Amino acid sequence: MTLRSSFFLLFSFAIVLSGIDSNAMTANKKISLNKPVYGSQQYGMSCIVDGKFGNSTWIVSSGSWAAINVGSRYSKVYVSFNCTNYMWADTLAYTSCPQNIGVPRNYLILTSAYSTNGSDGDWKAADTIKDNIVAARGHIIDFTGANWVKMAVDSGTGYIDEIEIYDASNGFEDSWFFAGTSITANAFKGPVKPETFSDIVNSKYSSFTPAIIRGGIGCILSTAFANSISGYIACEGNMAYWAIEMGTNDAWGGDTSNLSVFKTNLQKVIDSCKAHGIKPIIARIIATDSAVVKWQVNPRYLDVIDTLTSKNNLIPGPDFYTWFKNHTDAYNSDGVHPDSIGGLAIQELWTEKMDSLYKGKNSSVKAKNNCVDEGFFKTEVSKDGIMISVLHSGTACVFSTDGRLIKNLTMESGSSLKLRVPSGIYFVKFKTVHGTIIKSMAAGQ
Repeated sequence: MTLRSSFFLLFSFAIVLSGIDSNAMTANKKISLNKPVYGSQQYGMSCIVDGKFGNSTWIVSSGSWAAINVGSRYSKVYVSFNCTNYMWADTLAYTSCPQNIGVPRNYLILTSAYSTNGSDGDWKAADTIKDNIVAARGHIIDFTGANWVKMAVDSGTGYIDEIEIYDASNGFEDSWFFAGTSITANAFKGPVKPETFSDIVNSKYSSFTPAIIRGGIGCILSTAFANSISGYIACEGNMAYWAIEMGTNDAWGGDTSNLSVFKTNLQKVIDSCKAHGIKPIIARIIATDSAVVKWQVNPRYLDVIDTLTSKNNLIPGPDFYTWFKNHTDAYNSDGVHPDSIGGLAIQELWTEKMDSLYKGKNSSVKAKNNCVDEGFFKTEVSKDGIMISVLHSGTACVFSTDGRLIKNLTMESGSSLKLRVPSGIYFVKFKTVHGTIIKSMAAGQ
């Protein structure tokens, strides 16, 4: 591991934010976290309910099962699993870089009103899945009178790191399918980041625990996405929001010959989503590090996304292009894909852009005043600003999430500064001779 990667750390901080929006999203509480779990695997089953993606796994094979006792009180629940595969699918849509992923192929979701160990008791099938081809998927099932959920695998393989169960008794609005290319795969699964979109939302609004499905497919173009939209909907049509990242491969090399096809494809996806009650949101394509790859995404692709967003009255997506154009140290060595910092920044950018959905009378805002010392510098947040204290000499740069530089400071060892900023999420990058650290935080007023 290089010195740079050793010190690239990203943490989120949240404090009380002001503002009430009566059009608040309805929360779907996650009810499976750290609940009793039993299964065919003889040890380590608790890993699938610990909320830590990419940590440990349940090894799936024919005949495998896992049962979780979430208690009663729920009339409907949403049950999802996540395999550790980098790609969400390799046969659903054409991709020039398939990976032969292992997934549960045929499985059942069962419920029980009585069991002591997940094996005994009476069980009934709530959903039966045949010929599954994706590495993460969820199901809304009837749960009246039940308190146990079981996933029983008839055939297939895979490594499942989490099974999550959410209360869907009052609908399933706070649900997100992150559909995209290898950019999304890197951001959500390459490797899995210590914090997710769901964690970041929950750190600010404790009532909310968004359900997310990671849907990145490497090398995919918008044509494959559009042509396979019925398959996407068959798998993830029960998610309320589709957070779409698409276009890097269409715009590859700086070419504009795919512009009209790109626009047609995205419109088909938008129409299909709306026809199934799904709210699509399209991010602006990530920029490249043009100094490395010698080309840049043509801004006309961004114009297509902006036009379609306006024409279809969509919620505007995050601006990956501007942020990455101003943060060229957040790429892998290829100059296209986000590294661990860029990947978490993508999740932060989605969170910030969707913040207004969570600000409302139904939200319980979580107050924090965290202080973290990473050995080089210390940051604290208060309701009116950010305090930066450096333990070694270096340069501190504060950015907004759209890449705008707020403050650039040369700081001596042992010095401190309080920077007053409006409510929002900010990135603080601190450089010393020892390496670079980037942190993100929310400041309120």
